[in-house]
Amino acid sequence: MTTSDLIFEYNIWANEKYREMIEKLDESMIKTKLPGFKSLFELCQHIVLAELRCVLILSEQRDLNKDDRKDVKNLELRELFQYWKKLDVGLKNLSHKSEETKIELQQFSGIKATNFVLQFPFHSAYHRGQLTVVLKLYNCKTENTDLLTFLSRVYSDK
Repeated sequence: MTTSDLIFEYNIWANEKYREMIEKLDESMIKTKLPGFKSLFELCQHIVLAELRCVLILSEQRDLNKDDRKDVKNLELRELFQYWKKLDVGLKNLSHKSEETKIELQQFSGIKATNFVLQFPFHSAYHRGQLTVVLKLYNCKTENTDLLTFLSRVYSDK
């Protein structure tokens, strides 16, 4: 397994852990904004939109548009989580194709596609931190999703 594969497998696993934690909560907790924070639902929508943006840039050479945003904003939680899972796997698959991909969008020109695609597992980690803060404000127990936890529980490099 390459380092890139490991990063994407870890991202898939960690995101799944957060979806599982959030699915156990009451809908009111998921959709309520706390002072100074987006709701858990809005944070999840943002993560999905960020991953969708990467997929569109790498696969279709286009950025998000109003319809893409509207489509994601109209998803219910279960649909949003299913779409998020699909995007996680799609990003891993695109990471293999990024060697041949040239980013044509002016905003990102000059960035190698192989580096561009790595932004999103790291961006997801940033947002998992935000999700953790909101979950802790609700006094929810959170799971350890550190890379070393993933390596010791899920992935064996023996």
